[in-house]
Amino acid sequence: MRRIFIFGSSGSGKTTLAKQLGKLLSLQVHHCDRIRQIENWDWKPLSEIHALVSEIINGDKWILEGYPTAEMIPACLARADVIIFTDLNRFLCMYRVLKRSFRYHGKVREDVGDGCKEGFPPLGLCRVIWRFRREWRQRCIGWLFACNKPVHHLKSRRQVQRFINKINSAYHTI
Repeated sequence: MRRIFIFGSSGSGKTTLAKQLGKLLSLQVHHCDRIRQIENWDWKPLSEIHALVSEIINGDKWILEGYPTAEMIPACLARADVIIFTDLNRFLCMYRVLKRSFRYHGKVREDVGDGCKEGFPPLGLCRVIWRFRREWRQRCIGWLFACNKPVHHLKSRRQVQRFINKINSAYHTI
């Protein structure tokens, strides 16, 4: 496990999982939201995002979590030796995003761009979470089949915790 790509719906625990794995495996974590965003939640130019993501995935050791851009996902999947798809219930995802909004309101989280202060979730983000299963999930699964690699498809909090425990046991045995 040297190159890990984690993606899934907003609020599905990608960032938390990436941080836990980074700590367990001593790998640097890269957050796609941080790579993509500039102040006030605007996006960097696509060419800059693609260059930054390419530099990361061409490295030997990394964890990349989130969505770089749709065009970059096949390259991320191709370079990763471990792929994790967090596919949790939309009600849980919505709850987590709302909880995060209250917890970090007015602050800049470490996983987003500088100057991107957390506010209440925009309606667009809520819509994305609500429609993820219908509109994005099939696209994600298509990417996963196309990459022709084993995938850890985590569908519940319990599965995520079992995965963490399994990695912890495998990499920290005496």
